[in-house]
Amino acid sequence: MNQRKLTRKEKAEAQRKAPAGASVSKKVKAPGNKISLPVLIIALVGILFYVNSLQNEFAYDDYSAIKKNWVVKQGTSSFPTILTTSYRYGYWEGDDELYRPLPLMVFATVWQFFPDNPFPFHLLNVLLYALTGIVLFKLLRKLLPQINPLLPFAASVLFIAHPLHTEVVANIKSMDELLSFLFVLLTIDRLLLYVNTSSLKNLIVAWIFFLLAFMSKEATITMLAAIPLALAMFTKAPRGKIIQVTLVLSTAALLFIVLRAQALGSFSAGKNFQFIENVLVKAPDAATRLATVFLILFHYIKLMVVPYPLSSDYSYKQIDLTHWASPLPWLSVIFYLAIAFVAVRYYKSNKIVSFAILFFLVTLSIYSNLVITIGSSIAERFLYVPLLGFAIAVSWLLLKIFKVPFAIETKNDDDKVFQKENRNVIIVLAVLLVPYSIITVSRNTDWKNSHSLFSKDVITSSKSALIHYNYANDLKTEQALTTDDAALKNNFLDSSIAQYKRAIELYPRYAEAYEQLGLAYYYKGADKEAFESVKRAIELDPLKATAYNSLGSIYFDRAKDYQKALELFQRAVQLYPSYIDGWRNLGCAYGTLRQPDKALEAFQRALKYDPINADVLAFIGQVYQGQSDEATANSYFQRAEEIRKNKK
Repeated sequence: MNQRKLTRKEKAEAQRKAPAGASVSKKVKAPGNKISLPVLIIALVGILFYVNSLQNEFAYDDYSAIKKNWVVKQGTSSFPTILTTSYRYGYWEGDDELYRPLPLMVFATVWQFFPDNPFPFHLLNVLLYALTGIVLFKLLRKLLPQINPLLPFAASVLFIAHPLHTEVVANIKSMDELLSFLFVLLTIDRLLLYVNTSSLKNLIVAWIFFLLAFMSKEATITMLAAIPLALAMFTKAPRGKIIQVTLVLSTAALLFIVLRAQALGSFSAGKNFQFIENVLVKAPDAATRLATVFLILFHYIKLMVVPYPLSSDYSYKQIDLTHWASPLPWLSVIFYLAIAFVAVRYYKSNKIVSFAILFFLVTLSIYSNLVITIGSSIAERFLYVPLLGFAIAVSWLLLKIFKVPFAIETKNDDDKVFQKENRNVIIVLAVLLVPYSIITVSRNTDWKNSHSLFSKDVITSSKSALIHYNYANDLKTEQALTTDDAALKNNFLDSSIAQYKRAIELYPRYAEAYEQLGLAYYYKGADKEAFESVKRAIELDPLKATAYNSLGSIYFDRAKDYQKALELFQRAVQLYPSYIDGWRNLGCAYGTLRQPDKALEAFQRALKYDPINADVLAFIGQVYQGQSDEATANSYFQRAEEIRKNKK
């Protein structure tokens, strides 16, 4: 029997009643592959907001992940080592809870072709970020095919333009965040095809993408809840199929857990976090810990709503332990309970808002410190993925405020974003982009290098002991020790000493600060204060390898007690077997004590971990020169000189 054709009015009414996110029907065209205006705008926002970051240098964590990571600097030949060791293995050998081989492999590849050049790293971050915005928009269009494309567009623009993401994009190290989320989005995209077609190929590709997301960052684990949630709310896939997909994705998670356990040494391997990193470590009781957790969660809401000022660090005492006598934890509890209630209450009647809230809560959960204690109490990068929930909710609210229709007619066209009835929302987005762009571009300049970052953040996070310590390190190492102007050098050292003392004032048991304070005194020629400070560091942390190396350096250079220095250097490399500076100094001590064979052995150990260390190569040349082997000596001198020239 032939069915009567629906009138345009009847079609619109039927679509209005259709559930949000119904699976793509034959009458609704899926978004095409052409580069539409919304896609172009999203890409341009991602690129233009961060184009000034391309001139930045390596900064902060880029040193541990790339510039001073001896594994990464070996290029693609380091892949086997990267796959079988912890994330920080190439920077220090100690307890480490992280296993993120994919970003390290990317860094190693880029370093091989562009050694010590930050530009291609920054360019890759910006391009990955812009690509994420494009993929996000297209995915939201597929999840919400019968919803006004303005909503996916607004959510994507708000996500890409939000200033909170400056740490993720401007800090090269945070490529782990970019890769992980991009692969998650690609996973969901393939799963949408699978639930609609049952094509095994799409499920396999989704599994591969999901494994790559895990290999980029461990927090992908939250997607084992978020992805099934998206499929349940926005597709017509039966429950059995969603369970099947979840089980398949779980095998990727299981494989990652096994690989991580092999790399770290055990399934339970992790890091003993310090109080200075996460204030919750020293919470005296469960009540104090919980109150502090909700204080931190309150700060996350504040940062999303008002992303200014921004900081690279919010650790102790910027965020300190609190109690339930303070009103902020209670306000936080009320807020989170309220949005959780809304999510459950409107799960069926308003799936967009419900999903936005649940996605935010699920992806934030691993960073909340509610269940497990992590390496930091709070960080802007932790909001990178959860902020999508915020962007979706705000976009929905804008459409609601300006009474923009949520349903669309049969034709699914990206350009409908700019139709007349959407004008007010577009204007609001454009207005928001102004302060967002100013904050982002300005913050990118803060990330120019470690000095510019710390000099800015030491003001923003004035109570953070860690940021004072980081700033002091930069003043001492990157400023004072790189200038030939004696007066300027002393000024920088005096400033660094003041910053170390401020860090110790905030945290009196700060062993690292005492050690570096001792070195600052050492460079100033204040030997008595230098010895006292470094010895105090060892008292506070008897297993601190770098402190033994620092004390050994003072004995070697100031006291001329080479045997005592030798013993301290030996202790340093015993505690930290891949300690490049420790092996280098040990080699110098052996050389001074006229033990050339042992000196060469120590220098070769240093080269094992840093093959292009010009200083070590020159020291080896000196040993061979002392043995009258001029040919070998000259070969090492030439290699050292070539490396120094290439770095200029």
